[in-house]
Amino acid sequence: MSSDPEGYTYQSSDPVGCTYQSSDPEGCTYQSSDPEGCTYQSSDPEGCIYQSSDLEGCTYQSSDLEGCTYQFSDPEGCTYQFSDPEGYTYQ
Repeated sequence: MSSDPEGYTYQSSDPVGCTYQSSDPEGCTYQSSDPEGCTYQSSDPEGCIYQSSDLEGCTYQSSDLEGCTYQFSDPEGCTYQFSDPEGYTYQ
């Protein structure tokens, strides 16, 4: 674990594990693993949440301030699910 004067905090493991977790003064949080796992999770002060996996899994889930939620898989699976503030849901 290390931090710098700006208030950034980083936690990481070696290249074999390749796990990184960091936060910055704005309150953003990032967590990711190496290319083999390719998992990224991040949130920002606006409340947006993004989660994604690598090209093999190709799964993405995200939400934004408007309350929209998106989840979709890779071209092989071709699954899309998302909703919008009006309450519409598409799958």
